[in-house]
Parts: sequence; C-alpha cells; structure tokens
Amino acid sequence: MPRTLESLDQLEGVVRRVREPLVRRFGLTGAGYFVLTSLADHAQTSSGELAQASGVRYQTMNETLDRLEKAGLIERPGPVGPGFVRRAWLTRRGTVVVERCRAALTEVEHHMLRRFSAEQVDLLQQFLEECSLQLRRLPRPRPLPCRLEEAHQRRPGDDEQHTEDTGPIHRVVDDA
Repeated sequence: MPRTLESLDQLEGVVRRVREPLVRRFGLTGAGYFVLTSLADHAQTSSGELAQASGVRYQTMNETLDRLEKAGLIERPGPVGPGFVRRAWLTRRGTVVVERCRAALTEVEHHMLRRFSAEQVDLLQQFLEECSLQLRRLPRPRPLPCRLEEAHQRRPGDDEQHTEDTGPIHRVVDDA
C-alpha cells in the first residue's frame, strides 16, 4: 500500500517541476500559485486556513500573502480588533493571473492525460478527491513523551539490539 503514496509523491514532484517554470512566467512561485487558485476556488479564505491546507506554518503563509498583496494580486483588510480573522480575496489582476496560469497548465494536463478516456479522467479525479478527503480525516499524530537513555548495562536475552562494534546504543524510552 505505501507504493501508492510513493507514486503520488513522485507525481507531485514531477508536477512541481513542470508547473514552477510556467507560473514563474506570471511572477509567481508554487506557493503563490497555490494561494491564488485556492482563493479563486474558495473566496475570502483566512491565512490560517491557507496555511493548514498547504501544510506550511502560519508565518510562512503570511509572508506569501504579503508578497501577493504587494503585487496587487490579493486584498486583505487590516486587523480590526482582538480575535479578528484576516481574510484574503483575489483582486481583478489576481483573477486574470489565475486564469492565465490555468490556461497554460491546461496544456500540460492534456498532455499528461492524453491516453485516458474522458470517463477514466473523471474516475481518476473522483479517486484523487476521495483520497484527499480520507487523508484529511486522519487524526494528527501527537508526539509521545520520551527521553533518550544510554543503555550501558546489557545482559544476554535483553530485548535491545547490540553489536560489539557499535558500542552503546541509545534507545527511546516511553515515559508514559
């Protein structure tokens, strides 16, 4: 089963390598393109929602949003008070850039899918959307409390691995 995830990782890497030069022609990075297309599809999204969707930290997303705002591609109101959520949306210029990027990437997508029937492409899209949904539903792993402990004293029959040439082995011991 991990082979499916590995194949998707490989595909994502290839897509990124093909997409980056195309979106750079419009003055964007991959992260900038992600933000613009996300805002095109889901108007008035918060920076926290965008950060979570893209898997980057809030501060990193804010830096990307600042660059896009300075370029005139998005608008964000200033903070109004405590607890205010800053939402972003596309400007007219941002909408035009998204449309042009998508048009350029449509050629790439047609090339990638040229050997599939329309029904197969629809099915693939459904599978990918379902995979994405199921992965988003996975609970986030929580860090386990642990400490490193050097194992100096070993006796035959211990569960630990030890080889004479490696010396002491550090092991993780669960404090729970």
